[in-house]
Amino acid sequence: MLLSTHVMVAASLALTVTPDRPWIAFFLGLASHFLIDAIPHGDSTMYKRYKSGEQVRFAHAYVTIDAIVALLLMATVLNMPFGEVRRGIVTVGMIGGFLPDLLTGLYEWFELSWLHSFHRLHFWFHNFFTKRYGDIPLWAGIGAQTVAIGSMFSLFR
Repeated sequence: MLLSTHVMVAASLALTVTPDRPWIAFFLGLASHFLIDAIPHGDSTMYKRYKSGEQVRFAHAYVTIDAIVALLLMATVLNMPFGEVRRGIVTVGMIGGFLPDLLTGLYEWFELSWLHSFHRLHFWFHNFFTKRYGDIPLWAGIGAQTVAIGSMFSLFR
């Protein structure tokens, strides 16, 4: 799943939380990350090729572009006029939403043994349906997520 999608889903869920419960926003963002990662989204082949050394540059470019777009989305959402109190809870939710991919990236890049179990859990969700039924094409996954991200912007007006 695109990091951009995780950030927007987490931010949208955070809007439902009362401002005095930021930890709920964080855990909603965290839980949503795992749950929506289970939805087939087209990148399982890319990950396999990255791990085999075939498409390392492509994977790095994909992740870099996604991270830049996610940061731009975060900056855009956090600059929308929905009040300082809501801004704080949305920020905490977004942190929960992107934390699993950050930890997975740290594990991949630095081979941190203490993140091994977390990495396995993350990919258990990520591969839940694709392992059984196959994945969708990458273009379809990106397209569907782009539509979802665009529709979530209406929640912040």
